[in-house]
Amino acid sequence: MNTVASILTIYRAASCAAAVALALICGAGCSKPQQTTTPPDTTLQANRTTSSPLAITLDVRTRTVGLEFLVRVERTANAPEGEYLPSGEKVRIEIENEVGEQFWSSSAGKMFTQAIGAVEPLQIGEVADYREYWDGQNTLTGGRLPQGRYRAIVTIPAKPKPYILREEFIWSGRQD
Repeated sequence: MNTVASILTIYRAASCAAAVALALICGAGCSKPQQTTTPPDTTLQANRTTSSPLAITLDVRTRTVGLEFLVRVERTANAPEGEYLPSGEKVRIEIENEVGEQFWSSSAGKMFTQAIGAVEPLQIGEVADYREYWDGQNTLTGGRLPQGRYRAIVTIPAKPKPYILREEFIWSGRQD
């Protein structure tokens, strides 16, 4: 058995302990799947890629202060051999401008368990939903990000190859 398969076997044997540890360490700050059994026909059709084992869609919603990012991940094919998550981080969202300068990351200031885990959802046709909020702050300057066109980058930090979706959005810059 190769090293990755051995590690995944150990992970599966300790999944209950890992789930408890993840809940205790991350608390409400981690993105957790809200649902993993939604039928595939309810999934948004935009941004689907047919060649990837995961289809990622992003819905960006304006909130009173900032934005809400709703990420849906659907398993469309079996996972590649040896695929895993290297930590408790299941999804990361970053905001950058048109030239690639990063202004915010959902993982900034968070700590994640250092435990190997499975990439969710596990079964073909299942989905996992994640939600992140952004308050409109530029983490580089500490001020508000000005109105304009930006890019959201959604990453499922899987190994050996991450899944990435890039989608542009308009930020109003409002401070209600």
